Amino acid sequence: MANKYYTIFFYIIFSTLFSQDIILSLDGNNLNYNSNANIAGFQFSHNGCVTGASGGDATANGFVVSASGTTLLGFSFTGSVIPAGQGVLVELSGNVSGDCISDFIFSSSNGSALDVVFETGPSEPYYNLAINSTGESHLVILQDSIEGLDVGDEIGIFDTEGVLSTVDAGQSAEYGEVLVGTAVWTGDQLSIATIMSIDLSDFAGPIVAGAVEGNGVAVKVYDVSEGVELTTSPIFTSGGEFGDLFTIVSDLGLGEVVDIPGCTDEEACNYDLEATQDDGSCEYAADNFDCDGNCIIDVDCFGE
Repeated sequence: MANKYYTIFFYIIFSTLFSQDIILSLDGNNLNYNSNANIAGFQFSHNGCVTGASGGDATANGFVVSASGTTLLGFSFTGSVIPAGQGVLVELSGNVSGDCISDFIFSSSNGSALDVVFETGPSEPYYNLAINSTGESHLVILQDSIEGLDVGDEIGIFDTEGVLSTVDAGQSAEYGEVLVGTAVWTGDQLSIATIMSIDLSDFAGPIVAGAVEGNGVAVKVYDVSEGVELTTSPIFTSGGEFGDLFTIVSDLGLGEVVDIPGCTDEEACNYDLEATQDDGSCEYAADNFDCDGNCIIDVDCFGE
């Protein structure tokens, strides 16, 4: 009887370990693979982050790799395959990250679909605190009554007129929008200890970066599933200003997507993939030159 249970146990373990044909991962712009089957073709979708692809074991094995605005394809006209094993599948060009590529389809040499797992690893948070703790804080509590948030969405607490960076004694501080607290929504009540500024200028000391007492609490939300920042109209049931005993937020009044200004023309030298609103900042190469200043015509651009 014991041998029977050991057999079942090891069957479950090995079935779990080897149930996936291919494991993919991203290392910089290298798409790596670990496969227990020959790969005869592959494709995946992207949101525009991939501008090209070359190299890797796909090219080494005679594959043609083609990238369009939303899809990347890899296949062989001669029927060659990428042998089972591991390595760099293909080297991607563009501003590539784990959350901008998806829908992987791989086929074996007999045309059957291969099971694929894409290991994205931990992603970089959207809101990153750039100031240090001062030892003074203001507590912001987001109640679980808030509607419209999904688990994993990021919360950013801002002072729109806070101290941007710490200055030494005798120097004047600069004021503007500063991130003073962050958290990830879990579906339960959330408490965020925001960073308060300390002004020691009256005692020949520094002015330390952070939120300023009396300024209003501002909240922003990053929707991780859509990859967009949302406007908010928070409802405060207590507090609402930095320096109050605490601030309680009962609803955020989630609204429209926040426009990101930048150059939206893909033909421009300074095209910004993240921009959603063109701000007139696009820059273009001079005639007969590329964006790096290289001559791109057969005749010498300088007539020499």
